[in-house]
Amino acid sequence: MNILLVLYPALEFASGALAIVVALRALRNYNISSEKIFLGYEVAFLLIGTSSLLRSIILIETVLSSARTAIPANAFSDMLQSILNLVSYLVLLYYQLKTSYESIEKSFELVPFFMISTELNLINALILLYLSLSVLIRYINSRKRSQMMVSVGYFFLSLSHMSYFIRMRFGVALVLENSFRFLGLIFFIVMLSETKKVEK
Repeated sequence: MNILLVLYPALEFASGALAIVVALRALRNYNISSEKIFLGYEVAFLLIGTSSLLRSIILIETVLSSARTAIPANAFSDMLQSILNLVSYLVLLYYQLKTSYESIEKSFELVPFFMISTELNLINALILLYLSLSVLIRYINSRKRSQMMVSVGYFFLSLSHMSYFIRMRFGVALVLENSFRFLGLIFFIVMLSETKKVEK
């Protein structure tokens, strides 16, 4: 059990660092191509990385603190990460819709920002599933490798939020949650690394 207490914050920290790498790659690609979707990636994954790094710090403090303060600190870190992730995924959703339907002006009906962690993770998972399917449809039409990798990346990020519901029953599932997030972020890093400079 002591090993798991050390493993949780370590995985969370590594996951946050990986998300920051995705954000920096996206910023580089935005500077090269000026495509808005890369700006969306940069903002969203910067938020995701920040939330994971903050959560890892809280988890470390939780491990070092007494059991009396551990539960509320854990609950707060879950809520904070869920809210920041929701905002970041709404950013991704906005840029995805803007890229696909530039002439459409619709506001989002996803209003409940301040709900408990269960509802937030469900919304996060559904948003990511929509993004995955949306990009998958575009991939079927265009057969672009980058779109396939983005679709798979979104899918694994969605699975990371779905595993939250398993984690409520089995604490070890936090490893599964972070593993799915790792896979999703790696697909984005590979896709952004392979993006070529757009000829003007």
